[in-house]
Amino acid sequence: MRTSRTALVTYILIIIIGLLAALPNVLSPQQIAAMPDWLPKKQITLGLDLRGGSHLVLEVDAPALRADRLKSLAAETRTLMSTEAVRGKVQVEGDTVTVRITDPDGRARILARLREQVTQVQQVGLKGSVPDIVIQPGGDLITLSLSEAGTADRINQAIGQSVEIVRQRVDQVGVAEPTIQRVGTDRILVQLPGLQDPTRLRELLGSTAQMSFHMVAPETYGAPPPEGVSLLPDAKTGQPMPVYDRVALSGERLSDARSGFDQQTNQPIVTFRFDAVGTKQFADITKQNVGKPFAIVLDGKVLTAPVIQGPILGGSGQ
Repeated sequence: MRTSRTALVTYILIIIIGLLAALPNVLSPQQIAAMPDWLPKKQITLGLDLRGGSHLVLEVDAPALRADRLKSLAAETRTLMSTEAVRGKVQVEGDTVTVRITDPDGRARILARLREQVTQVQQVGLKGSVPDIVIQPGGDLITLSLSEAGTADRINQAIGQSVEIVRQRVDQVGVAEPTIQRVGTDRILVQLPGLQDPTRLRELLGSTAQMSFHMVAPETYGAPPPEGVSLLPDAKTGQPMPVYDRVALSGERLSDARSGFDQQTNQPIVTFRFDAVGTKQFADITKQNVGKPFAIVLDGKVLTAPVIQGPILGGSGQ
């Protein structure tokens, strides 16, 4: 059976078009720039299977996350007792925080304050919500522990925060079209086509994220910043922003921070919540600086710098 002339010409055209489309992939950037404008210049993006690269899977350290939360819970409880002028002993024992208060009146006040700190969280796969902290009073002892739903919610928050941090750090490597996605409940998949040496990536991803809160300094208008002020790049635009070096509030006081999108404007936002100590500090800062921008800094870049509209007493914001 002979192939018709029309089919043969069609096959040849398809092959020629395919070769022209693939041509930029075997040429250097200088050679591509010298090609006529009517020829395709866009390179075909190759995945790990064709181009090679780095493949990493990051996993949340759930035991360390629980241990950090218990330490934070113990510190918040000590702060509450100091505020209420209640004497007692707080310590972490295994998977619980024990609070021993012999004074019945003081114990009742602290128990009420602790119940105010409880947050309702959704159960995975089930309807309704449950407390993130289980409070069990008995005699002169109050026992605090993390519920399963509370632990799962913490891991979910950690994954959400980590994906954003990983994405920002991968951008520093300069890899085109990386794959960064959540896998399961506690893992993040990172694929970087073309990155043959992952040493730099491991260094970036292995370091601890440093988040801090600073007041924004007056604009320098091109002049060198004064002492005590640094020009930090905006994470979205790269434009320098004058920020006071003094840390107004440390990221260690955060009990929750996550990125998301405003449902009304669809603009990216960062929501955060402080522990008991951070809540008081944040309230003082916002009282004293109404109308001034407040920079949220992560790894030396300004994530956002919202203007303080009024005192924020609840310990959370965006």
